[in-house]
Amino acid sequence: MKKILKFILKKISRKTLKKYQPKVIVVSGSVGKTSTKEAIFCLLKKFKRCRATPKNYNNELGVPLAILGNWKEITSPIIVFWLKVFLKSIWNLVFFDKNYPQILILELAADRPGDIEYFMDFIKPDIGLITTIGEVPSHIEFYPNLSSLAKEKAKIIEKLPSNGVAILNFDDPLVLSMKEKTKAKIITYGFNQGADFQILNYQIEFGDDFKGTSMKFFSKGSLIPFRIRNAFGRPIVLAIAASFCVGIEEGLNLIEISNALDDFSPLDHRMSLIKGIKNTWIVDDCYNASPIAVKSALEVLDKIKGRRKIIVLGDMRELGKYSYEAHFEIGKEAAKISEVLFFIGNYANIYESGVKESGLKREIYCFESSDKAKFKIQEILREGDIILIKGSRAIKMEKIIEEIKYQ
Repeated sequence: MKKILKFILKKISRKTLKKYQPKVIVVSGSVGKTSTKEAIFCLLKKFKRCRATPKNYNNELGVPLAILGNWKEITSPIIVFWLKVFLKSIWNLVFFDKNYPQILILELAADRPGDIEYFMDFIKPDIGLITTIGEVPSHIEFYPNLSSLAKEKAKIIEKLPSNGVAILNFDDPLVLSMKEKTKAKIITYGFNQGADFQILNYQIEFGDDFKGTSMKFFSKGSLIPFRIRNAFGRPIVLAIAASFCVGIEEGLNLIEISNALDDFSPLDHRMSLIKGIKNTWIVDDCYNASPIAVKSALEVLDKIKGRRKIIVLGDMRELGKYSYEAHFEIGKEAAKISEVLFFIGNYANIYESGVKESGLKREIYCFESSDKAKFKIQEILREGDIILIKGSRAIKMEKIIEEIKYQ
């Protein structure tokens, strides 16, 4: 049934794109692609008719939903939902929808080899943007090695026309190397010197008046400050920088872009700050987890001074042969930052082994599930604590947040 559904969606999507010919911006990567897509959408919708893939609907069923209509989610009953999608799509092919988007912003996943090639068979991007792959990326389980995953992502850049634009993360060597795969215009962004669009003065602020992240962006001799409230971490900063690159390419100036992004905030469970019980603060990053994202979250916690810190980590899934080493190394890193550590899931003991390898004496709690951990976490909280909560979706770390957040 799913194969038939995919076949129909692909056919109708191809015909729809051919008829309406929107500008297509494609976003992919192992870390930060959803936040980057949301930042671009937040920016461009202020100036043109835009549509983006909803939530994290970045697979072979979700991506066509953004092409075919403004479908926010797949609802039940499923048969009725897809019937509505098909009827609406056929109507728009027979007649002309004057409100069809001028720009489509499509987030593409590459969980398995061949995923990007599948999309590129009917999607012809004008702008291809690759965020971060990292040394041990998420979703590498079904790839033989890191270079094969990068090769899959690079197919987006290879498919760009000569008058297209490739926007690449300058700080990630595998992403930057993709510039050799295209004759399209190249724009780079990142923290390192040499990026076309460079991030400067990155700071985590946790004061009484402002809690969030501040930075400055430097491009072609111009410097502009930017702040985002209640959100933290390098992936968010990189997402904003990438959206600036898109805005510049669309002919906007830095002030216009900054003003348009003033109300941007990441989706729930992505390094967002929420109030906890007992006058605590929770850094909610429980949507998903990969080594590079966990390290970024730990860096944020390390930069916040003057508070007791509690780290709550669930499994990092879909890492394949890298699983043991990744959890072990993160355990060592977490031990440097917090004296109270909670590890949840199948790899909890591996995290713990990493802590013990560090030689630092830490208060460690290991649990099989979030349900079993949440009450102990609630019990040990003290006023003023800051708690980082992060893990793969399968661990359901949001159950902990529901237990300890301020109602």
